[in-house]
Amino acid sequence: MDANDPFSPYLEEALNYKADPLPRADGRPEPLKPKRIPLTFHDRHLSPNLTCRRVVEFPQIAQILSQVTDKSIAYYLAHKKTFPVDGFSVLPKESLLSRIGTLDDARNMNIRYKRTAGHFSSLLASHLFYAGPMPWTNLFELVWQYTENDFSSESTLNLFPERLVVNNRDSEPIAPNVQSVAPENRDTMPYQVRALHDAQNIFPHVALWHFLPPSPTGMMIVRRISSGIFLWETSGTKGLKNMPDNSVPEDAGRSLWDPKLNNLKTRPPFRNSGIVKKPRHITIPRKADKSVNSRVDVDQYIQHAWARAVETDSTFIVINCGVYERIGIRHRASQTLFISPLIDPTKCNDPAYGKLHIGLYIAIAEDMIDRFIIQSKRPPQVSRTLPDVSPDQEGPTHNSVHSSHNDLLHDNSNINDSSSITREIREREVALITLKYGVYCSPVPATFLRVQLNPSTNAVSTKTKFLPHECLELVLDQPFENVSAKKSIHNAKLLVTLNSGEVLHRKLVVKLAFSHEQRQELQNEYMTYKHMSQFEEIEQYCVPVHGLFEDQDSDTLAMVMDYGGISLRHLYQLYPALNLSHPWILELHMSTASKLRHIHAKGVRHRNLSPDKILIGEGNKTKIVGFGRAVVSVTDSQQSRTAEEEGHEKFLFDRELERLWAAFGGWHNYPEFWDPDYS
Repeated sequence: MDANDPFSPYLEEALNYKADPLPRADGRPEPLKPKRIPLTFHDRHLSPNLTCRRVVEFPQIAQILSQVTDKSIAYYLAHKKTFPVDGFSVLPKESLLSRIGTLDDARNMNIRYKRTAGHFSSLLASHLFYAGPMPWTNLFELVWQYTENDFSSESTLNLFPERLVVNNRDSEPIAPNVQSVAPENRDTMPYQVRALHDAQNIFPHVALWHFLPPSPTGMMIVRRISSGIFLWETSGTKGLKNMPDNSVPEDAGRSLWDPKLNNLKTRPPFRNSGIVKKPRHITIPRKADKSVNSRVDVDQYIQHAWARAVETDSTFIVINCGVYERIGIRHRASQTLFISPLIDPTKCNDPAYGKLHIGLYIAIAEDMIDRFIIQSKRPPQVSRTLPDVSPDQEGPTHNSVHSSHNDLLHDNSNINDSSSITREIREREVALITLKYGVYCSPVPATFLRVQLNPSTNAVSTKTKFLPHECLELVLDQPFENVSAKKSIHNAKLLVTLNSGEVLHRKLVVKLAFSHEQRQELQNEYMTYKHMSQFEEIEQYCVPVHGLFEDQDSDTLAMVMDYGGISLRHLYQLYPALNLSHPWILELHMSTASKLRHIHAKGVRHRNLSPDKILIGEGNKTKIVGFGRAVVSVTDSQQSRTAEEEGHEKFLFDRELERLWAAFGGWHNYPEFWDPDYS
């Protein structure tokens, strides 16, 4: 760049940037240590052909990213483009003093990076990546992902093509608003805008940052990431294996960081060894200790980072503790993590930390576009389609709703007698759960043991070997898109092996709960169902529940229940013309209100009714589910209540009816319904 260019000093400052040494907090009693292992339930259930099999040091990463920066700047200037001076600064976007929690908190390392190198690197990379004129704006920005602990903090680098619509000084948009352009007019949009918009749909997250605290333990984890064969941790169940049937996403083309161009050895891809025979017996693990004692397993942090990268289909992984950093590249074909040598943000030279991260952001963008081009050339995947319903159609017939929903979610063939299989389900204490959708195909099933939630009856079993006819096998499909539920809710295929060797099948639903709050809600829901199961007719109003189970490798809870039908929300998505003015919807509402009255009479207040909690099953019979926030009040008979108590009960039920009407009408999310104590 010409030394007389007004932007030259800004660019030099960014390229030569080094992070300031971390100020140390006074009076902190003890450096942060992890309280729990980093692995989540899903981290153990990736498909075997998508797991990490090897870690290899990639010494050239820093020099390659430096070259990416140089080439991008040279290309930009060669096309006689200039950087605007106004709006750019290497100084922190916000004061570093506005922190949360303690100084050593991993979340503060996340915030610190985002306000310094993360901010100006994204600005420069966005400008160099996008060919058209634009003011300073972040096309790529780190978005914090919530975690329950202060030892680790995660952010995803997300793409925001809509920011190209920000007006410039002449009040003219930089680019058309991609969200408002009709599909038939998309060909008139600039290629890069169109490509960015389409790429965002495929890759909403394009890279991952994992932050740890600058404590001795955090620094040790980053330092000890080393080359070698990687042993992926799976569930502890022995005797059963699953083989993947999904494909591996392709890596980008011949990029500067391609392992083959840098003489790095790669392993051949995973090969399916065929069908695994049914075992004679199954060995289950004992309950794992999730707490962290003296030993910290570095490989578990690598596995968690890799698993998150697979979930988001990201190539680049950054692990940063504030003092040290490593940049990783996920090579899909060889299942190898290529990792940089240790980087010190305060001391690194040739390149300096600023230049390194500007190149990193540009490389991430180029990798995303390369992979987008590869994916766009693939033939479209065949997917199940929704039934055709014209916008002016009055509504579906009763039969069309059930036939279309069953086609979408359930193949009702080969389902055995309900009463016999229900008896088998409730007699078995072990549930072997396999995830089989998307990037998941559990290498081995997870072992869940039945939970009684009653200390006097919940004796700890010492048995670890079971025959196949003593276990339930559940294969979980894609989770429901459920905006109001915090738990993961799946359709599941149940397989029950009898003594004779015959296998019974049934379609069920499994709810999974992971966090402390989710587990508490699921336990409350199970106890509410258990209370209502005392009444014979209750299955007319609610879905039968077969038990609550706990994972032996994690704290995950699973509640197994019957499939109750299509949710009201899904029904409205299938048939947008339906609303409360439709006679059939009014009929469904009246039927549900009657069932809600019976549930209330049993001492149960739901307190969280929404379209997801109302199911329409066979014969258009509605059922109510989702009692995670319910309150159970056991009282004497109606005759023992005073007039004041009767009036209060009527008031509470009227509030529940208001929630139900709002759920059918679509305004259940209004502020007055946010508080569960509204009712």
